[in-house]
Amino acid sequence: MASFAAAAAPIPLYNVYRAEDAFTNAGISMAVVAYAFGTIAPLSMLGRLSNQLSSRLSAVTSLGLLLLGRLLSLNVHAVDIPLAGRLPVGVGIGFAKNEARMYMIEITADMEAIIKQAILSFVATVNEDGTPNLSPKASLTVTNGVLYFADIASPRTILNLKRNPAVEINVVDIFQRRGYRFKGRALILPPDDAESLMIANWVRETNGPEYPVDHVVKIEATSITPLLSPAHVFAQPPRDQNEIRSTYYQKYGVKPIGA
Repeated sequence: MASFAAAAAPIPLYNVYRAEDAFTNAGISMAVVAYAFGTIAPLSMLGRLSNQLSSRLSAVTSLGLLLLGRLLSLNVHAVDIPLAGRLPVGVGIGFAKNEARMYMIEITADMEAIIKQAILSFVATVNEDGTPNLSPKASLTVTNGVLYFADIASPRTILNLKRNPAVEINVVDIFQRRGYRFKGRALILPPDDAESLMIANWVRETNGPEYPVDHVVKIEATSITPLLSPAHVFAQPPRDQNEIRSTYYQKYGVKPIGA
């Protein structure tokens, strides 16, 4: 909110600039264009960089750019000053909008249920040479609407995330033939962090005290999309979820508990 308020603060001064410094409408328009270009940059051209920064670093970057823009605009007597000042303000707002977009992404009850039922998920990271690294995880969990997983035996995943926090997680219930794809950035929590201790304790309570938890990773999701098998999309006539589940129980040769 502070970022958006700071960005809007100089707008009422445009009429003052026209009256006292003979600014033209064209000059004011150019300042608006500079601001708009700056806003778009982090959301498009700099989107990858924005997504790789932590939330705290993105916020600091946004506020720093806003401060720079305001400092450049302290003594406005020529049109090039607001032009120079509005560009970093726009970039700062772009970073702020990217952060706001992330906080609007919600982990729903159905997503949480799929994660619990599937048990196994697959975490994709990027190796140093650009090739993909895919690591199975049985520790993916949702707590207070946030995704976490534990590093129990995944040194390559952690090494990759330290270099590049971009991550994708796929989780599919093999009997329902559906699931979700989570994309975002990973934050490796300090071992004494409260969230890290919470997840580490959950892993040990679930699996046993002998399980090592070397790291806990928190996922800041930037997009979530559903995954559906062809059984949901192409079957004619369409099949409901119960029919699909029953079919794949038979294919895997299993029965639900209590059946």
